[in-house]
Amino acid sequence: MNTGTVVIGLVFIVIGLFTVWLFCIGVIFIIVGFIIMIVGLVQSGEPKTVVVYGPPGPYGVQYQHPVGASGTTNFCQYCGRQVAPGAVWCPGCGRKLA
Repeated sequence: MNTGTVVIGLVFIVIGLFTVWLFCIGVIFIIVGFIIMIVGLVQSGEPKTVVVYGPPGPYGVQYQHPVGASGTTNFCQYCGRQVAPGAVWCPGCGRKLA
């Protein structure tokens, strides 16, 4: 149930009841209110998961560069920018390096 949509439907119904003396407008508001309220009752209130796909690269999906000779990467694993050995934060995207 999506409570926000149900409340909007109820508001439309109340407006329709107050404007029922203007037959067409009141009836339209009541019908639209019921439709919105039913949609709100059917919808799930769970957050949606968004998956972003993109080509591997500095502006796409996360990727890892080859490990350097010292055992640490010299690139940011998020944006791909080269970083100094021992750096804690990426100067490009500002994220903490792993």
